[in-house]
Amino acid sequence: MKKLFWVLVFVLGAAFSAVAWAEHEHGSDATVVATEENCSKKDGDCKKHETCPMGEEKKTCRKCGEAEESCPCPILDKIMKKSHFLLDNQEELGLSEEQVDKIKAIKMGAKKTAILQAANMQIFEIDLKTKLGESKVDVEGIDAMIDQGMTAMSKSAKDSVQSYADLKSILTEEQMVKAKEIWKKK
Repeated sequence: MKKLFWVLVFVLGAAFSAVAWAEHEHGSDATVVATEENCSKKDGDCKKHETCPMGEEKKTCRKCGEAEESCPCPILDKIMKKSHFLLDNQEELGLSEEQVDKIKAIKMGAKKTAILQAANMQIFEIDLKTKLGESKVDVEGIDAMIDQGMTAMSKSAKDSVQSYADLKSILTEEQMVKAKEIWKKK
């Protein structure tokens, strides 16, 4: 029973943090915590509805000025950052049109995967809350749901590692050396 409790605590913690991060669009209107109409503080005392505290940390690319995209999954985050770097430096690296197209395809695939992971985490959270809210807790059902979620997460992580390997294999040895030189100059 203690083991189940700690597994549920871990899964819920991961679910809540991933969902909160996935729903959080740094500094956008979607992150509004309160509006001026429903804010309990008056005369400009409340700053919650003006800015997003996490939005201040969002980084922009020094070269192109675009906001750097990031993902809660460290593997997908690495794919996004490396592909952004390669595309920003495609001329210096001497990338062919075919290489650029492959990098863009991998980057779009990573974006789609991140969106799917966030959606699956939200669905998992809803299903888990529903099962935990029942009058009699179905331990076997919840265990099966957790196992299924972990299996899907494991497959997704393995697929992401393969995508990262594919991304790195696009470059020739000379281009890899040049990319490392450019990176060191940053």
